[in-house]
Amino acid sequence: MSRIRRSLLALFLAAIAAHPATAWADGDPASDVLITDDVFLPYQQPSGGQVAKLRRVIAAARRAGRPVRVAVIHDARDMGAVTNLYGHPQEYANLLSTELQNPVEPGARGHQQGLLIVMPAGFGTKNVPAKVQNMLRGVELPADASPDALVAAAGWGVQQVAADGGKPIREEFGKPKGDSGGGGAVVTILIVVALLAVVGGLIFVRMRAGGGTAAPDPGDAAQSPGGNT
Repeated sequence: MSRIRRSLLALFLAAIAAHPATAWADGDPASDVLITDDVFLPYQQPSGGQVAKLRRVIAAARRAGRPVRVAVIHDARDMGAVTNLYGHPQEYANLLSTELQNPVEPGARGHQQGLLIVMPAGFGTKNVPAKVQNMLRGVELPADASPDALVAAAGWGVQQVAADGGKPIREEFGKPKGDSGGGGAVVTILIVVALLAVVGGLIFVRMRAGGGTAAPDPGDAAQSPGGNT
């Protein structure tokens, strides 16, 4: 290997050693967007009205002293190179928070503000009050939540963060409804049980109406097995 090639290789390896995060981090689109914006929206765009409401809520929370950056994740396409974290909102919140605090983009300023991740699997949080963090992580979202539903859930979460700081903001979003999959299964079971009860009742009624076995005549007891005496 020539001296020039060895020198170039040495410079390349030195650059990787000096910036190891560059090779692996910043592979998710949200880490690029949230450096300069408060909201990352999914590839499948939600409605403009919902997004406008979410931005109003985030701006109000910032004025109330509770700045929060929000990433709305609808499906794996929104995860970029870290699709393995889709369905794991808290793990992704941990990673994204680190990327925002230590951005790899030249000249970018790091952020240590509140971070809210919303995906069908639920909420992930970072740098928010412990009470709100525990409450949001316990909220279940529908597995088939639409982009609009996820934006609404994110807005509601931002409202909770602001309220915890003692400065509630105008509520633009209500509490999200949880996954109804378990409730649907219970309803199905109850319907099956009710149908079985109805069928059993009909069979019993038909048997009583003439399909059953008649009771023995008491007079027969006086007759011998061989005939009349």
